[in-house]
Amino acid sequence: MKNREYDIIIVGCGVSACFLAYELISNNNKIDILIIEKGDKLNNRKCLKNDLALQVCQNCKCCNILFGFSGLGKSEGKYNYTTQFGGFLKDIVNKDKTKILFERVDSILTYFKKMDRELYNTYNEELSIKAKNCGAKALFSKTHHLGTSISFDVYNNIYDFLKDKVSIIFNTEVKYVEKKANFSIHTEDNIYFSKKVVFATGTNSQSVKNLLVNTLSIDSSLYRVDVGLRVETDVKTFENILKTIGEFKIENNNTYTYCMNPYGYVVEKDLNSHLCADGQNYLECGTKSPNINFSIFYPFIFNSEAELSSFLNNLRESCENSIVVQRLVDLKNNKITSSKILKLNSIKPSLNAFNGNINDIFDKDFVNGILLMIEKIEKIFDIKINEETILYSYDLKKYSNKIQIDKTFQTPISDLYVIGDCSGYTNSLAQAAASGIYLAPSLLK
Repeated sequence: MKNREYDIIIVGCGVSACFLAYELISNNNKIDILIIEKGDKLNNRKCLKNDLALQVCQNCKCCNILFGFSGLGKSEGKYNYTTQFGGFLKDIVNKDKTKILFERVDSILTYFKKMDRELYNTYNEELSIKAKNCGAKALFSKTHHLGTSISFDVYNNIYDFLKDKVSIIFNTEVKYVEKKANFSIHTEDNIYFSKKVVFATGTNSQSVKNLLVNTLSIDSSLYRVDVGLRVETDVKTFENILKTIGEFKIENNNTYTYCMNPYGYVVEKDLNSHLCADGQNYLECGTKSPNINFSIFYPFIFNSEAELSSFLNNLRESCENSIVVQRLVDLKNNKITSSKILKLNSIKPSLNAFNGNINDIFDKDFVNGILLMIEKIEKIFDIKINEETILYSYDLKKYSNKIQIDKTFQTPISDLYVIGDCSGYTNSLAQAAASGIYLAPSLLK
């Protein structure tokens, strides 16, 4: 394939790339497309730590959790069809068009999934009014929550559809991009040529982002990372609420709730060598727990990648790259929760973690923001959250800084596009997928 020219080269094969490629081929099966993916095929994406039950991350050259066919699409598979959260697609696409794009995303998911998992709507007028009266905001969405196993099947089916219609190169990283008459894409071993190039590398490929910003001199905005605590408490506290609305998402000033798992479990996730507390849906485990878990996030903004990296490294070192566990009452009283107390605790933690003090990890603004959000939840729903609620530090959401693009996701360099989370304008599965579908007609003209 060396020295061959393609109509379109897509760099990265995450969610946005999968939906873009599917839409392109569905409308023109003669178009010549090459996809270059840093990671592996979906069936080969196994984390050594999880697969071999190892205690620590093996620091693989290419992380199979983050990279490979479908990117983070192989995770919990929660598609929130809303512009209230999950990115800034509404800054590029108007509201009516976004709604149509979401419908198209869901029709493709429905086409490729084998098992049924129904679409639901979290909207509740009473909750909206209550949150507003408490000085907060309730966020709503139409949601299709597939779960990890169904997501895996969906993207395997998408791969089976694409593999004979487009060229896909795995385990290959783009090192350099040059434009003269057309584009030349340099990897370690080859050079590929194309009339149009689309970057769809997701949030985690910093080397590609550096290539866009530094090598191609495309402007970008501030760097952001959201850090939070995973909350685990008695599901009975929320049972009446869950019967009415299924789940909730509350925003208060800088803090917001995220990824609610009724009857679910708290599990470890390794995000770029950061050991984090994540939530797992009970459907993935086969059994229900007596708990509910969700995260409360707080944003941190930086002027440079160096500042962001320094912050994250200090955060990891302060936790000794472990997940810290502490009860709500002990956080308030600034004391460590001992293992002995945890064993007697009314709420049993579903994840073994390191006994520490979250007050020693974060500043007062962060801790006060978390505590204020818990108070808001209590006021909005007229409940009392158990003082023996378990808090895990920390959960983490990384964002790409926004890349300079126009209303078609085209950069200042003609025929060079950036879509999905890589663009900085989406940070959810639904919006990433929608951006790929949105771009397809422009490329086909």
